[in-house]
Amino acid sequence: MRTPTRLATVLVVAAVGACSGAEREATPDTAARQAAAPVAVEQMPAGDSVGITNRTGAVLLSVARDSVSMGFSPATLEKIRKETDTTSVGSGLGGMIERKVKSSVQSMLSTRVMVPVDNIESVRYEDGAIQFTYRSRPRGMKLEDIKIDKEPVLQSFREEDARAFVKAVEARLVQR
Repeated sequence: MRTPTRLATVLVVAAVGACSGAEREATPDTAARQAAAPVAVEQMPAGDSVGITNRTGAVLLSVARDSVSMGFSPATLEKIRKETDTTSVGSGLGGMIERKVKSSVQSMLSTRVMVPVDNIESVRYEDGAIQFTYRSRPRGMKLEDIKIDKEPVLQSFREEDARAFVKAVEARLVQR
């Protein structure tokens, strides 16, 4: 049985693990909310975005309008939302702390790392990974810095999906 203190500790450790490293530029996860459950390569409703999920379906990498972004997929965000739901939280100090921690975790994990397309010099799929060359170091965390289970996330996409994503980003690079 999980106690509020143990649950809060687990959530904080999970959040720190997911977000550790450098500062990152964050924005609400609008691209992920638009996407459906994990699909290989998808055109999003606005017709302006392309997104791919990694092999496990946990991460969504997308290019929308003028930026490339990465964050948890809609399915992962829904799982996090369910696991951090506060409707059954008790009252008193313990309940207040649990609600605050869960709310903070939900907010933190629904942000995305973003890089403006204008700051991308080139993109390619090489050696089993999507690779970006930047005009200048992105503010905060680079997409290459993100890892899951010690594996760079940019290596966790199916080759076909990764190549289609690279083409979508290249098309935006030509348009600028």
